[in-house]
Amino acid sequence: MPRTFSLSTRTGSRSSNQDRACAKHAHGITLLVLADGMGGHANGDLAAIVAVDAAWKVLHRQMQHLALKLRPAEAIPAAERAMRAAARAVCKLGGGYRAPGSTLIIGILWPTAALFASTGDSPAYVNGRMITRGHNVGHCLLSQVASLEMVEYHTVEHEPGDTIVIASDGLDQDLVIAGIRGAEALVEAQLRRGKENQDNVTVFTALSRPSSEAPVPYEVTEGMVPMATGELPGAKAARENLR
Repeated sequence: MPRTFSLSTRTGSRSSNQDRACAKHAHGITLLVLADGMGGHANGDLAAIVAVDAAWKVLHRQMQHLALKLRPAEAIPAAERAMRAAARAVCKLGGGYRAPGSTLIIGILWPTAALFASTGDSPAYVNGRMITRGHNVGHCLLSQVASLEMVEYHTVEHEPGDTIVIASDGLDQDLVIAGIRGAEALVEAQLRRGKENQDNVTVFTALSRPSSEAPVPYEVTEGMVPMATGELPGAKAARENLR
């Protein structure tokens, strides 16, 4: 059964959106990198930008190679390199008491299997079941490469008709369990709850669709663009700030 991949984000009630994400489907696999900048810390938005930018560049140039992996576990070294590159990029933003930080979750999806690499509290679900455990702020990509010891890796098998959701922590778990389909629908359902302090919410979904339904490779909102080149909006400016 064909699959539809969607990516959507909203600011919520916050003053800015510190979530960043990239997604691409090629060579028979789908790659997703999502970061949630830590609110209350300096430059959380820049931390998310440079984390996604660094991880994406490592993984994007290996997509064709990753597609040949027979088992998801064989892709863990590539995910580790991406996490380390992201940690180094965040470290360059500086240290101090409220150092910049970001969560980071990587999803590599094959037709019947997936690998999730995660640090922080951005969850991944398969058919409503949370795969990643979800960590507190101490497990985020702070200005300490040692935090990579807290990265968790999960390999799962899935059926072609299964629904996969990867999100920032602004999405309530019960909406995923309820089976709402599509990133935009999940984001809109979250915002309809009208929470006074609604966090940024970013959602990626991979789900099956009837063969008669026209394919919609990505749903994109508020400028969150799935880039084919690995360059993220704002990444160049962020790097210039580090010089």
